Amino acid sequence: MKIDKNTPTGEQLIEAAHDMIPRLRERALECDQSGRIPEATIQELIDNRLFEITKPRRYGGYELGWEVFGEVVMKIGSGCASSGWVFSVLGQHPLLVNRIGIDAMDEIWQENPDALIAASKHQSGSFKKVDGGYVGSGISTFASGCLHADWVIVGGAPVDDSDEILGPVLPIKDVVIMDSWHSIGLNGTGSHHIKYDDIFVPDHRSRSPNKPPSGGIIDGPMYRTTGLGVPFGLSTVLVGLASGALEIVADKMKSRRSRAGVSVADFQSLQMRIGEAAAEIDAARCLIRSHL
Repeated sequence: MKIDKNTPTGEQLIEAAHDMIPRLRERALECDQSGRIPEATIQELIDNRLFEITKPRRYGGYELGWEVFGEVVMKIGSGCASSGWVFSVLGQHPLLVNRIGIDAMDEIWQENPDALIAASKHQSGSFKKVDGGYVGSGISTFASGCLHADWVIVGGAPVDDSDEILGPVLPIKDVVIMDSWHSIGLNGTGSHHIKYDDIFVPDHRSRSPNKPPSGGIIDGPMYRTTGLGVPFGLSTVLVGLASGALEIVADKMKSRRSRAGVSVADFQSLQMRIGEAAAEIDAARCLIRSHL
């Protein structure tokens, strides 16, 4: 579907995500075997403006609610679980970087309006306070989508000789993506560790409980609910995955026959299993929608 880039409705964005499902399924094997989301998928998400759902209007985004974002994640996840996971993670990080401040967002998006932001969890290393910012080295883990991101947030890095906990935003070009993610499931997320050595982070590009966000923040309704990214952003991937799997299984059963030549789709036991799975998925979807 053609998206109005200036004023799309939530329904248009959800429909655009739904239209991607056949192509996502065609690329799913490539995604799993290559350990990364196909560039065609990333480009399609960008072209359909789906990464703009949570982005501030100040930077060309739409500031739509979790109800739109959650529905889009379920659609993408039903086509390809790894693609849904990466979209969910990268797609919700505009809310996280808002907590760092407008000055950081200006640097990220004024130069590249399509810039994507990954995030990771501190594992080792530390920063030290210097004039104008911080310098540090370390390793952080599980940076889903880092292979497609322009920036990465490090969560929970300690600062030497201090009780301060830092959340710096680092340019991907200045870090090393370690080949650490080889998983049976969601292999395409490319959730590798990242390593950074003696990197300088200016004050305005780091979050700390000890200082206010540099330049202030975007104060919109969605930005007051940043913490909902995990329960809504990631659980919707699983509901989408289950929905897509059920659809594929049910479709395959239509043409499958038993050794006796009987249509498997007519087996009451199979119909009961599919019906039970469908009811559980519908219940999970309704539970999520009632809270979005």
